[in-house]
Amino acid sequence: MKNFSIAIVGTVFISFAGFAQSFHGQAVYLTKKIVNDIKLDGMNLPDANQVEIINAIKKANEKTFLLNFKQHESTYEQEQTLQKPARAVGEFSVSVTSTGDLSARYTNTKTNQILQEQESMNGKKFLISDILPTFDWKISGETKKIGVYNCLKATATIRVTADQIANYEEQLKKQAKKPSAFFKAQPPKDEEITAWFTADIPVNLGPGKYWGLPGLILEVASGKNIILCSKIVINPKNRSEVKVPSNGKIISQKEYDLMQKKMFDSMKNEDGVIIHETRTEK
Repeated sequence: MKNFSIAIVGTVFISFAGFAQSFHGQAVYLTKKIVNDIKLDGMNLPDANQVEIINAIKKANEKTFLLNFKQHESTYEQEQTLQKPARAVGEFSVSVTSTGDLSARYTNTKTNQILQEQESMNGKKFLISDILPTFDWKISGETKKIGVYNCLKATATIRVTADQIANYEEQLKKQAKKPSAFFKAQPPKDEEITAWFTADIPVNLGPGKYWGLPGLILEVASGKNIILCSKIVINPKNRSEVKVPSNGKIISQKEYDLMQKKMFDSMKNEDGVIIHETRTEK
């Protein structure tokens, strides 16, 4: 099979008849979160400074991810780049960093498995093991092109879970006992997902947690989150292997989330504000 390097611009036709064992691909995804409702009224900053800070927050929510995939397996991780120095705005130094997406997520649709290396807030390494989420995809007849690829539209809804409702009710009780100006409980909502996939690349994989369609998912919109594929390379010469992660203590996603919540709650004061103590050696 020949090597192809395909940007999402130009015209290229690929035949995937009879996948070979050596089949491998890489897709680049741009992600962003719409954050137009940011308010900094309580900070008493000049309008120009508020604009700079809001722009920095928006930029921190724009990321690039790489999906390396084979027929049934993939790894998805954030592209690592050097952090730019903080830029001074008046008397302030603006530097907004978004964390939590740097670890690779391994997906195997044949074994229905997810594995992800993750470092907790206390610096310990874990290997989170879980099963793939289930999406009740509904494929419509709506089509569009993303680059050179013919895509079909699919939608799905993730319903609010009993655990989410119970957690929200617990937050309301705490808020009623001691109102906080820093934290307001928000009711959980169903997640409405719109995805566009291409049967031109017949793998049931996609970015992040999204999968399960008869073709590679190139675009996802869910709430304020948008994921868009910007480049695809099939059988690159210098390819990154799809490796099963093995570093860390094995733990379930539910166990890990509970552990993180306990550590996070232990750092808060009575008003729900996170307190970080800095010790100075004498």
